[in-house]
Amino acid sequence: MLTPQEIQDQKFEKAVFGGYDMAQIDKFLDELVDDYTMLYKENAALKAKMRVLVDKIDEVLLKPSDEGRDDNW
Repeated sequence: MLTPQEIQDQKFEKAVFGGYDMAQIDKFLDELVDDYTMLYKENAALKAKMRVLVDKIDEVLLKPSDEGRDDNW
């Protein structure tokens, strides 16, 4: 997965004839970096939350089955 920094650092060679408008490319990349940075950070936060939840599930599943339960369960 590309990092936001890799997107921001991406350079394009200028074409000799009929090339793209570099100002438009720069503007697009700036917008892309902003959106991608937000998604990148959100993804990292969600992965961290998921790890915490998986650890809690593992903790609950690995507890002895008779702990905290009465015989009527």
